[in-house]
Amino acid sequence: MRAITLSGCCLCLLAAGCAKKAAPAAQGNLQTDLATIDFGTTRPGSPVQRTATLTNRGAAPVTVQDVALDGAHSTLFSVTVPATLTVAPSATLSLTLTYSPNAEGTHSASLSVHNDGSPATVTIMLAAKASNSADLCAGVTCDKPPACFKGAGTCANGTCTYKADVGAVCTGGACDAKGACVATTDLCKGITCNTSSPCFKTAGTCVNGSCAYQTDIGGACGSGGTCDASGACKGSSGTCATPPSPLCVDNKTIRTYAPTGVSTDNGCAYVATDSVCASSSCANGTCATCTDGVQNGVETDQDCGGGFCGTCDPGKRCQHNSDCTSTYCGSGRCSTPPESFPTTAVWATGVIEFSGEYTKSPGNWSAAKVIGAPDAYPGCDDITTAWTTPGADNNKPAFLTVGFEPPTVGSQVWVVETDNPDSVSKVTITTAGRDAVIYTNDAAAAVTSCPFVRKVPTGTTDAISKVRVDFANDKVAPSSFKEIDAIGIIP
Repeated sequence: MRAITLSGCCLCLLAAGCAKKAAPAAQGNLQTDLATIDFGTTRPGSPVQRTATLTNRGAAPVTVQDVALDGAHSTLFSVTVPATLTVAPSATLSLTLTYSPNAEGTHSASLSVHNDGSPATVTIMLAAKASNSADLCAGVTCDKPPACFKGAGTCANGTCTYKADVGAVCTGGACDAKGACVATTDLCKGITCNTSSPCFKTAGTCVNGSCAYQTDIGGACGSGGTCDASGACKGSSGTCATPPSPLCVDNKTIRTYAPTGVSTDNGCAYVATDSVCASSSCANGTCATCTDGVQNGVETDQDCGGGFCGTCDPGKRCQHNSDCTSTYCGSGRCSTPPESFPTTAVWATGVIEFSGEYTKSPGNWSAAKVIGAPDAYPGCDDITTAWTTPGADNNKPAFLTVGFEPPTVGSQVWVVETDNPDSVSKVTITTAGRDAVIYTNDAAAAVTSCPFVRKVPTGTTDAISKVRVDFANDKVAPSSFKEIDAIGIIP
């Protein structure tokens, strides 16, 4: 007899109560529609952000376990992750990526998102380029003004600026001349209600930027008339040639009256005309102008800025680049546009000696902060990544000496000053053991722009090993700090 071997399936058919094979467990599936994210071209020191969006296309939730950057230039990129890292089916996860170049070049990296789904790793390539000649406004369209701003904006250094929509209604109040949403009570700031029409009392009350007046019952009006409870002038006749004074209907609209009126039983009637002030600012019955010697309306400083008056000179207050004659607004003040540092510049490699430091190196404002390329510039303020003295002015002269290893040949020494830049009194270089003073100005001509890059010719072709910068303690206000971001040698 020939033996017959039964397969597993047949054996199961012959056996009673065969168990079914378990179905596979549902899994999450994290995916991205972009294999590569391109940051475009920017300038060194001008960060660019992009968003990476991942979608869970699986049937179960996915939990992100780790997000990592890798590659030759991964230190130039950073990633910000949300607080919740579990992604439900069909939901998305957004990661904010920032490219922060410090020098020219073409840069790349990879972003890996490790998760408990399938596949377990999602990889996105990152590509970017930095160039000192990059047009930061290329591809930028300024057509989405934020709340309290209006119209098409202008792009400068990659940033869109818009005109304030003064008086527009916003959540909790109205928009002011700086584009801030303020409580409606603040709309009465600067408005004095002391100019009313006949049959109303002179002293009024400002409400939401408009003046309201009480009826002057029984008061004289027109030509022999008397004011009634409704504010009408009864019994008046004769010539009407004394119109009411102009008044502000609201904080940007002025009401004027015809020089002559018509006599009626209700008194003199004058034709009123409401018009929006060209400066978008009305106070005390007068429209703000660009020659009144005060900062008002949309102006950012006295008689300048804000898009209505002319541009502001260096040192004047500003909100946007368009407020400044120099086309650059830094830390709220007009100044010269940021310097484009040469790629061939050699920056200090170490600190040799100093008169003092605000905190011990390498802490904030310590002497160590002056090493390397500028990282506080183009800021003009009390910035932690710059060196400064132990106290405001410290009541004595200060100095800082940095070294260059190896010694470097250069045509100029650049001192990058980011706070109180008028305090440098002397610059000394060391070549082959010899010291030479290449800049001195005990009177220190005033510098109006901040930040400021002091460019001093070296006058030598010898390699420079040290640079010392001295500061005079009488160049700034006693309560002010003098701060240095970096010191470099330019070939």
